[in-house]
Amino acid sequence: KDMTGASNASTINLSFTCQGSAAAEKVSFAYDAATGKYLRYQDGAKHVDSETGAQLAFTNVVTLITSVECVETGIANDPYMTLVETKNLNGLGYYFHNGKVIQINWYSDGNSLTLIDSLGNDLSLATGNTYIGYLDSKLVENGQFWN
Repeated sequence: KDMTGASNASTINLSFTCQGSAAAEKVSFAYDAATGKYLRYQDGAKHVDSETGAQLAFTNVVTLITSVECVETGIANDPYMTLVETKNLNGLGYYFHNGKVIQINWYSDGNSLTLIDSLGNDLSLATGNTYIGYLDSKLVENGQFWN
């Protein structure tokens, strides 16, 4: 959780889409300094746990940039699925914690995931729950997705 050199990141805006699907999912996280957590929103509304009714909140948010494709499933009621490339990759990512963000690198052999800080060390996450999301490299080419 060493955030040396971090930039401010009080809001994270993610977009998940699959070509041919009805619409993109707009996911955002807003940092809440009172709880030290990022609160999750989906399509502008609080994203809540269906059993407890509590808004989803995370101490750590990790985004991993990779190739994402939309493929047809052949299933009438669920015609598309998202294929995320994660095997044998070295990729760029971002670690959000405590209203800050740092750039990281990641590696996956298809069975395990390794997160690496800017000094080449294993990334140490803060104690608490963690959201990990893969983002399509084509959707983040135009700049940062946080402010």
